[in-house]
Amino acid sequence: MIPFENIGAQLSQAFDNDLITFASDDWANTNRYPEGVPCHLSIKTTDDPDDATIIADSRVPIQMYAQLNFDVSYIFKAKDYVSVEKHDQNGDTIVTYKGRIGVPAYRQSRAIAQMKITSVEKVEPTPPITSESYIVDIYGDDGEGGHSWISTNNYGITAYSDGHLELTTGWRDKGTYLQYYSGYAGYMRVSSGLLVRDHSNTNHKFKLTSNPAKNADSGVWEATYQEYTQ
Repeated sequence: MIPFENIGAQLSQAFDNDLITFASDDWANTNRYPEGVPCHLSIKTTDDPDDATIIADSRVPIQMYAQLNFDVSYIFKAKDYVSVEKHDQNGDTIVTYKGRIGVPAYRQSRAIAQMKITSVEKVEPTPPITSESYIVDIYGDDGEGGHSWISTNNYGITAYSDGHLELTTGWRDKGTYLQYYSGYAGYMRVSSGLLVRDHSNTNHKFKLTSNPAKNADSGVWEATYQEYTQ
């Protein structure tokens, strides 16, 4: 008997560098696979040259859609709404496609589905690494459901342009986030997803991409960040 399951796993490991981050078939937008589904996304086109149809429906002569290949263990259905990240060779997201898929085809080792693209979100490239560093403010939880910028002059927060952030003074570990209490700012939480801004240039903003972790050698709390654009 041909081990199709093993073949599928090997194909997935070799080719599935992209990720389906959201899949839902209900109005509640329940994510069926919150951990994500590895896949291979490719862009396909089909010719649609009918001038009358183009004028009447405001269509273009070349229709574009995405083709998703993934492991057969993941179940998708026609009209599922999905969000798919296209990754580069380093695993970084370069563009996100969103839309609805048609009827998936399941084979012995692989599954395939076509997606009508309704939204494309291009990710801005990370700026080149330089030797400069930024003194930054943190946009955090004030302990009462609100948010506030806090001054870094007292808290020893520095963001380096290689994409890592250091917090050196007064922070305490709360298990899933770092916390600092200030009479001005309240309880400030620092965790993945929070916004950061350059203290000397408030238009220059970052977004944390990891929870702070203590560097075993220096004892400094460090986190990673990326450039933030609204």
